[in-house]
Amino acid sequence: MKPGADWLAWALQFVAGAIAGLLLGLAFLGSRNGLRSFWLGTDLIPAFLSGWALVGAGLASWHGDRLWLGQSFRVVRPDGVTHSRTSRIASLTAAVAGGLVVARVTLLHLES
Repeated sequence: MKPGADWLAWALQFVAGAIAGLLLGLAFLGSRNGLRSFWLGTDLIPAFLSGWALVGAGLASWHGDRLWLGQSFRVVRPDGVTHSRTSRIASLTAAVAGGLVVARVTLLHLES
């Protein structure tokens, strides 16, 4: 096998991580005390969810199956994603950019 990134595995992990990050963001937006009101203003919700989707995508594309399975494997260890320098930079950039978006949106909410 040639060295380098497995872009198909990377892309699939990226998409799965984006979906998981979006669901995590929705969980953070959940209602408090049973009320159906979000703690974040409606104008900031899309950016907040996009940030969480990028964080999830970056983490999943970096770690691969190890993120989902962890130490729960029984017989065969989960393979990580084969990375190249470009795929590592893309994963790291997505995760950091998403984290910055979430931090910025949270700070904007706290200022108002």
